[in-house]
Amino acid sequence: MPTVNLTYKEGVPSWEISPPDPNTFKGVRKSVIFRMFYFPEGALLASFTKLYDMPDQPYLFHRILDISDALCKKYIESLISSGQVLLVFKDEKQEYFTELVSVPAGEIKRLLSEGESYNKKLGVVSGNAALDKFGTAFGQYFPKLGAEGSWDAVERHYQAKTVPPPQGEVQAQFQTEGLHAPGLEPEVPAGNKSMALYWLIGYAVVAAGAWFIAGRGLWLWTTIISGILVLGFLFGLKDALSSSASKLSVIKTYLLVIGLWVLWLVIGIKFAIAPVYIDNYSGYKVLLKLGGKDWFTLEDSSNAETRLRRGAYELVIIDALNNGEIKRMTINVESGDPHILNVLGKMSYYKGTAVYSTYSYGLTEPAGSTITSEWFEADVDYLFEEPPGSMQIKQGTTAYKSYLRREGAVREAVPYEEEEKKPEDETPPPDEFPEENPEDMAK
Repeated sequence: MPTVNLTYKEGVPSWEISPPDPNTFKGVRKSVIFRMFYFPEGALLASFTKLYDMPDQPYLFHRILDISDALCKKYIESLISSGQVLLVFKDEKQEYFTELVSVPAGEIKRLLSEGESYNKKLGVVSGNAALDKFGTAFGQYFPKLGAEGSWDAVERHYQAKTVPPPQGEVQAQFQTEGLHAPGLEPEVPAGNKSMALYWLIGYAVVAAGAWFIAGRGLWLWTTIISGILVLGFLFGLKDALSSSASKLSVIKTYLLVIGLWVLWLVIGIKFAIAPVYIDNYSGYKVLLKLGGKDWFTLEDSSNAETRLRRGAYELVIIDALNNGEIKRMTINVESGDPHILNVLGKMSYYKGTAVYSTYSYGLTEPAGSTITSEWFEADVDYLFEEPPGSMQIKQGTTAYKSYLRREGAVREAVPYEEEEKKPEDETPPPDEFPEENPEDMAK
C-alpha cells in the first residue's frame, strides 16, 4: 500500500510539503535524488528532496514507494512520463505556492526496471514487510544521524543480508551527501564490485595492448584518436555534473576514463619498440650476443634489421671464426626512433638536410655531418634513401627534410713508406763523344 498520499495536480504528480514558514523556500534551488533499497521482502524506491534555503543546511524530506503496489507503480510511471513533480507548499490552513521541479526520468525508469526484476526473482514479495523494516531501521538511526545519514545507515544495515540484484543487471548506486553512522564503513554493493572488476579488466587489457604494439604506427594513431575522444569527453563534464547522478560518481568515471588514456600513453612511451639496423663492415664474421644470448651471426659486409624495446642492453661482439671476444659494450634504446648498430664503427654515414622552398634564391643547404659512431639514434625523415627531388609545399614556405645514407666502409690507413734510395754511382759518366779506337776504325 502507498506510504504517502499520491496526489496529482493538472495531471502532474505532486508532493505536498508543509515546512515551517513555507514562503522561505520560494525560488530557492531544489534537487531530487532517487535510490532503490533492496530488502529480502522486496524493493523500495526512495526519493530525497533538498530545498536549499540555507546552502550548507538544506531542508530535507523523503518519500518511500513500494514498487510492488499498483498505485505506487502508476505514480512512478507518471514521474517518468512527465519528467517533473509539482511541489505544493501548504499548511493546515492554506496553500502558499506551487513549483515544478525536474526529476531524472531516465534514472527512475532504470531503477524501476531493476527493482521489478529483483522482485520477480524473489517470487514472493511483501512490500509492507519491507516498509516496516525500513521504518524501524530509519527510526533507530534518525535521532543521531538525521534523515540523510539514516538512509546510508539503513542501506548498510540490510544490504549485506539482502539477496543482491540478479547477476547481469546493473544496480544503480547513488552517492548522497551527509553523515555516515559512526564506526560503520559502507558495504560495497554487488553492482559496484562487478563494476570495479570490469574497470580492472579494462585497465589490464589497455596495458597489455599498449605494451604489445608500443612504438608501431598503430599505437601512434590509436593514441591520437583516443586522445581526441577523451578531449571531447571532457567537454561534456559540465553537463554530466549537472545531471541527476552524484558529482562523486561522475568525477570518478571521468578520472577512470582519462586514466585509461594516460595508461596507454605512458606504457606506449615507456616500452616503445624501436627499429634497429645492423651494419657489419668490420672485416670479421661476427657473432652478436645480446643480454647473454645469441642474437645475430653476420658475415663481413652484410646487414640485418630487427626491433628492440626501450632499455639498456649488454652487447658482446665475438669473432665467429675463432670464437674470440672482440668487444663488449652497452647499447641504450632511448626512444621508438630507428637506431643504428655500426659494428666496430667501420661504416661511415652522412647525415644531411634537403631544403625545399618556393623561393628561387637565397637558400643554401645546411652543412651535413659524417658519423662513425658504433651506436646512435637515427631520427631522420629519410633513412637509407635519398630524399625526393621535389615536393609540394605551401606558397611562401620552406621545408627541411633530414636524411641519412651510408658512405662506405672505413679503411685502415696504410702508412706511407719511402722507397729506398740507391747510392749514386761514383763512376764518372762517359764522355758525350768518346774517343775513337784506331783499331775499330781500321775495321
